[in-house]
Amino acid sequence: INLAEIGCASTQLKLLYRKGFFHRSNGVFNLYTSVYDLLICKMTEVVLKVEMMCNGCVAAVQRVLGKMEGVESYNVSLEDQKVVVKGNVNPQDVLEKISKTGKKTELVS
Repeated sequence: INLAEIGCASTQLKLLYRKGFFHRSNGVFNLYTSVYDLLICKMTEVVLKVEMMCNGCVAAVQRVLGKMEGVESYNVSLEDQKVVVKGNVNPQDVLEKISKTGKKTELVS
């Protein structure tokens, strides 16, 4: 299985490797089919409306998302007051984590 083709997140790989779901042999990752199915189902996109006033607010949101387990990528837009997070994450957990920065946060999808 070519993990790049399924968009497998690096954070997911690290977690699965530590848990022993696959091994590396000659630079190739061997992954069980059941784990492949799990990876396909777990990728989530979370969209939030976040009140941000300046680049400092943007940096605070980026800082917490950068430390959050399961986050593969994110886009923080000051202009649109919107944050999009992709990865193996729970939308409620993302909402709570961003809310802890003191910014008013609302789950859009």
